[in-house]
Amino acid sequence: MRNTQHIVDFDTLLARLKMYILREEGKVSGTVFDKRVAEELNIDATKFRSLKARGVIPFKEVLDWCYKKGIDINRMFSKR
Repeated sequence: MRNTQHIVDFDTLLARLKMYILREEGKVSGTVFDKRVAEELNIDATKFRSLKARGVIPFKEVLDWCYKKGIDINRMFSKR
């Protein structure tokens, strides 16, 4: 079992991913749909919905995305 007490939950992570996607587009606010997040992470939209419903974080895909975008993984996953 993973020690996840210092890692954000799925909903918080999803909100952060959407925020970074908006920033990348040069926007301060707006709507980013889950389908767009799934595309960014190279995950099938149906699989992403299933992960979201179960609250399962796709760690590998998020880590790969952060690396590709130059985003600090500690800022992405930290509860602070």
